Amino acid sequence: MAVKKLELSPDEVCFVGDHPEVDINGAERAGLIGIWLSGFHPWPENQIAPTYQVQKLADILELF
Repeated sequence: MAVKKLELSPDEVCFVGDHPEVDINGAERAGLIGIWLSGFHPWPENQIAPTYQVQKLADILELF
């Protein structure tokens, strides 16, 4: 709803989360750019590594 309200396309929006399946995979299935905040939940060994990963929220600024 937020993407639609802001009149953006999903690929213009980043979603930051700490849970690989619920946050990152869910965001990417919705077409958003997922950014994994590591250190809370382990990344599953059977999944391809996340495209974007940060260790603290301030690190997101370096991605832009």
